[in-house]
Amino acid sequence: MYISDLITCHESFRPHTFNLITAGCGAGKSYFVAHHLPSLFSDVEPRDIIFVTSRAITVDQQAHEYGSAVVKFDPEDTAVIGYWNADPAAVVLNNKMRLMTYDKLVTILTEHNRPEATALASARIIVLDECHALVSDTFIRGIESVRVWLKWALAATDKICIGLTATPGILYASQQQHGLPLNSVLDVPLVPHKAKNLRLIDKSHLLELLQPNALPGKTLVLHNNRNEMSEWVREVPDSALLVSASSNYSTKKMETIRRHIVLHSDLPKSLRVLFATTTLREGVTIAPGSDVRNIVTVLPDEMHVTQFLGRCRYDVENLIVVYAQEITNYPEHSDYISEQRQSFVDYYYGQKSDWFKSIAALVQCREEDVRIGRADTPADLFAREVRRRWLVLTPAGLGDYSKYIYTKEARAELVKCAKKYGVLRGKHHITYAAVIDYIINHLGYYRHTGRHYFPDGRHNYDVICAFPQKEEE
Repeated sequence: MYISDLITCHESFRPHTFNLITAGCGAGKSYFVAHHLPSLFSDVEPRDIIFVTSRAITVDQQAHEYGSAVVKFDPEDTAVIGYWNADPAAVVLNNKMRLMTYDKLVTILTEHNRPEATALASARIIVLDECHALVSDTFIRGIESVRVWLKWALAATDKICIGLTATPGILYASQQQHGLPLNSVLDVPLVPHKAKNLRLIDKSHLLELLQPNALPGKTLVLHNNRNEMSEWVREVPDSALLVSASSNYSTKKMETIRRHIVLHSDLPKSLRVLFATTTLREGVTIAPGSDVRNIVTVLPDEMHVTQFLGRCRYDVENLIVVYAQEITNYPEHSDYISEQRQSFVDYYYGQKSDWFKSIAALVQCREEDVRIGRADTPADLFAREVRRRWLVLTPAGLGDYSKYIYTKEARAELVKCAKKYGVLRGKHHITYAAVIDYIINHLGYYRHTGRHYFPDGRHNYDVICAFPQKEEE
């Protein structure tokens, strides 16, 4: 069942109130607006409808998918701006709904006004996709002007104003901030897609979990720390980073990935893990058959979990929510988001919390089946690093010379790792030999030694292995 099956007449929408269509991602909210909404209002032309969404990649993908009904708004199209602002001389030839991002709407409201008419006087229907952005996305410059104009439009005009969201909680919790009267169009939110399993992990476990063969299929990872994700890309094979197209850090490689997602609703074939900032939090669609089977979010509040899981228009295998102390301690502009993140912390540490209840509709598993992996001791963390970076598990792995320790720098790197996790704390001087002894005696691994020709010459080497050394090595 989709939104178009539930909303079949214009009486569902009322003037003087912000009409919320609350449904899970993939329930057909955007499709309904593009293909069904105009037919419900026989006296409204498609060009009288403004469809706003929060991400440029969403605009591109929806313009591609719904091209027969919508057209991407052109900021240089002064004719359509003049038409919306009741300029009698404006002539609009293309009678399609215009699709734009919030910043374009802000520009119209703040830079394209006429003394003879009120802003957007001739626009009949305003649809704000991902409308929680009115409160959550304060990084959108001028977003306050949209809230102020919307408040005025609801009070002073008969415009139909519609909000689409999968996460209305932040709007209901922030009414003193936005001041909009809210009308829920659907009695019961529609949630079409879910995750089969839910796992909570400490951030220290994340990179190990993203190594090849640790999870089935491909993985999307959401985080708000671009620099940290850049480091993770170097640690995780077949991975890449995606930031906003408007960011100064966007690259040609990122644009190629973005374009592939827009055109194919999928990740490029060579990409196994995609790290993304909130540019990928909402709007964009990953279609069935893409082999993305895992959704990971380092932002644990209900809004970010719901929105990011919703990128996949099918049931995924794993939803993995990451505990990162710096994220949960960060002072958010939204009290709602801060409270939701604290609720996650309480749940993660086994205290009384409504966090699972807030996302229960997103998962198929029962609460007792949620897997929670908490932070390890420093010794556990060191052991995990050794396994990830140096350990050879089987004799067949001895052919991977990247695991061999044969240079002064490589030995220093192992010592540095041991110091980082404090496994030999108390020793005045930590030596390479002491670290190797610790690995043998405390982790139970074996030290293989020998001499081999490497690209820069012949060296004595050590290899840390999970099996004893044969005499002929």
